[in-house]
Amino acid sequence: MNSRVVARSAILSLILTCATIMATDTDKCFGAGDVPIDGHNLTGNWTESKLEFTLAMFHSLYAGENLFFSPHSIHQALVVALMGARGKTEAQLRSLLNLENVPKVSLLQHLRADGMHRDSICPSSPGVELRVANKIFVDKSEPLQACVLTHLGPEVEQLDLVNDTEGSRAIMNKWVEEITHNKIYSLVPPLPPNSRLAIVNGAYFRGVWEHQFKKSKTKLGLFYSSPTEVVPTYMMHTKGYYHHGASPELGAYVLELPYEGDSMSLVLLLPPFSPGAITRTVTALGRGGLKRAMEELAGTSLEVVLPRFSLSHTLPLTQALTDLGLTSLFNRSGAELGDFSTKPEGLFVEEAIHKAFLEVNEEGASAGGGTALIGTRSGRPLDQSRFVANHPFIMGVWDKCRETMLFMGVLHRPQTKGQGGEGSEENATTTTTTEQVNVNEKKV
Repeated sequence: MNSRVVARSAILSLILTCATIMATDTDKCFGAGDVPIDGHNLTGNWTESKLEFTLAMFHSLYAGENLFFSPHSIHQALVVALMGARGKTEAQLRSLLNLENVPKVSLLQHLRADGMHRDSICPSSPGVELRVANKIFVDKSEPLQACVLTHLGPEVEQLDLVNDTEGSRAIMNKWVEEITHNKIYSLVPPLPPNSRLAIVNGAYFRGVWEHQFKKSKTKLGLFYSSPTEVVPTYMMHTKGYYHHGASPELGAYVLELPYEGDSMSLVLLLPPFSPGAITRTVTALGRGGLKRAMEELAGTSLEVVLPRFSLSHTLPLTQALTDLGLTSLFNRSGAELGDFSTKPEGLFVEEAIHKAFLEVNEEGASAGGGTALIGTRSGRPLDQSRFVANHPFIMGVWDKCRETMLFMGVLHRPQTKGQGGEGSEENATTTTTTEQVNVNEKKV
């Protein structure tokens, strides 16, 4: 079986509801009169702002248990919302996304370029697939600004949201299924009354390991979830040449596992097995520690031991985004979305939904396992020959070309597919996001 990590569909759904509609005459399109920023400068701003947003979301969502989400997916959907926002709503979105001084015309250009970036710059690889798409579903009676159809035409689909909510919902969910290769179903819940707009983002990633796992070496071992809880878990084993190191700043080992073609990788941060270690590393990530740690990695021959596990999550994002200062968008009387509609009064976001499914899995197993700890005061690993992820760690799918963390999470307690895999969300260790990552060993 192929060794792969499949982040199957990171989806964010923003359901915009119209409580009341009052006439407002306006014909200004978003970006009218804007002067685009130089492409090179915008790319730097975009990359830095996305990393800051990623870590802010990570801090807001992390609650000391399993977590998996796509900051890239959430960021894109919120940028689409920003395109239609004005006034206080626009200011809050810009602040959250760290895009205060970027004109909308430049945001639109980069939003489109972000989807084409890999094809035009990164080397293609049959072992890596990434699909990212945005869709604005709008009620057919909604009076859209001319610029919405002019600049976002391919991303806009008009439906009878008000009179045929279930039929419209089925169309939205069908679009999600197509983007995610039929891996995610029923993302959009029953629509609230008077729904007018739904902004949905989908992302699908599949990556085959650069260095293969041997199926015959998978062994049953122990994962130390806490000082009082040990979980029997199948552990995959491989050896290869990896970028690896120890970050005193993060208090963690850092390992980069490349996918085929080496344009994407799975980054693992493994703190010592001690109370509060994960929390301390999470806190350090927000001070530029992640970027510095990755810049300091060095190539080395290494044995890697990685658990087989699965996580299933549904994450309501409204509270997390509100905690980060985005309050106006969810306010029935305070949202300002005049760049979407010529009659925007009463138009607001009812709820933000993100779903995820993560699976690290392979076929076949025998028996065995082990553990490793690190000292946070050393700038180099204590044992430079082994990386054994058998206690809580942080993970992220890193796109080197975009310099973007596509997916990110924490594993506290492995869950095998037999204990509640895809479609068994009620049995998940935690409830969080719309994605699936599948790590399968590749036969050799």
